[in-house]
Order: sequence, then C-alpha cells, then structure tokens
Amino acid sequence: MKKNKDNKLEICKVCVKRKFNPKKGIVCSITDSKPTFIDKCSDYEVDKIAYSKANSKGMPNIYNGISEGIKNETKDMSKGRVAFNIFRLILSFFR
Repeated sequence: MKKNKDNKLEICKVCVKRKFNPKKGIVCSITDSKPTFIDKCSDYEVDKIAYSKANSKGMPNIYNGISEGIKNETKDMSKGRVAFNIFRLILSFFR
C-alpha cells in the first residue's frame, strides 16, 4: 500500500529523526530530504511526546503499529518495574 506525500509527512512529524529545513520543510535528519519510503520507513522511531500531542488533537493514526508499539513498550517497561521490585523485595529479606 503506497502512502501519499501528505501521509508520509504525517509519519515524519512524529519521528524523533525529523528536522526542519527552512527551504524544504520537514525532512529526515539522516537523509536531509523529504520522505522517500514506500510502505514503512526503516529508520522510523516514534517521538512519544509528538505522538501524544497529535493523538490528543484527534489526528488519525495513519501509521499502523505506532500505537501498538507504544503499548507494547509500556507493557515491557511495566514488566521490568515489577521484576525490579520483586528483586528488591527478595534482597530486603537478606539484610
């Protein structure tokens, strides 16, 4: 599925690797050019703050997997916190 130019720029707007070029507008900081990917950008990395702002404004999630990736990452972080707290609890018994 090809994404048109506007959809590609919407994806770039919530990527940490974006930058602003006064002559070109939003460009990739890696290539210094407008997006050229067909389906997915291999260098894409979600900017959680920009994504949250865009989501709160009711912008559609045009990039399948962004919200799922954030949900999965949050779950993984929660699992890590639980494991750390269990480890701390175990250590407290040996003091």
